[in-house]
Amino acid sequence: MKSAHTSKQKKIIRILFISLLLAILLPVFPNLIESIFGRLRVRSIYQDIIFSSIIQGSGILIIGIVFYRISNNPWLLQQQEVYLLIVYSHDGLELYSKSFSKTISSESLILLAGGFYAISSMFQEITDAEGIIKAILLEDKELRIIKKEHFISALLVDYSTEATEEAHKSFADECEKKFQEELKQFAGEVSVFKKADEIVKQYFYAIS
Repeated sequence: MKSAHTSKQKKIIRILFISLLLAILLPVFPNLIESIFGRLRVRSIYQDIIFSSIIQGSGILIIGIVFYRISNNPWLLQQQEVYLLIVYSHDGLELYSKSFSKTISSESLILLAGGFYAISSMFQEITDAEGIIKAILLEDKELRIIKKEHFISALLVDYSTEATEEAHKSFADECEKKFQEELKQFAGEVSVFKKADEIVKQYFYAIS
């Protein structure tokens, strides 16, 4: 299994580890010491019960809070690698792009956007299909594609999961909602779509 590779994931693992210590190990620690070194009791049994209940309850509460926060961003539970995210118009013009890999340059993003559009258009023309390609599978990567009314969103990951699909769909839906007017009246100005960075931060992790 891959190890956590983002700062947020590492932080979550540290918090969960500490919470488990509070919930499981620390409450029984005084009794463990006594069983090893003999009876060193300076507190009553009631004090031990109260102490254990407080520590254990704190640990369980922290674990609950962490999983509640994660439920709003299931991507944080994934041991996946996301490479890039591209949004382009139905005419093939790049509206927004986000590279999560240092090996992919801005020039490569422009070429990729054009390539995705060309491949999709070619298959539509050859097969006379009404829809677009929804996925392109490579040996070690997957390109997932979502078509909206005014744009197409493409996400490149190492493999696809339910969390990947949910995050991508949420991103596309939020972009459609946030830039509804700009998309309807689009005349070639793409700088406004830079604000999609905020949506990316909401649904995808940032490579540290």
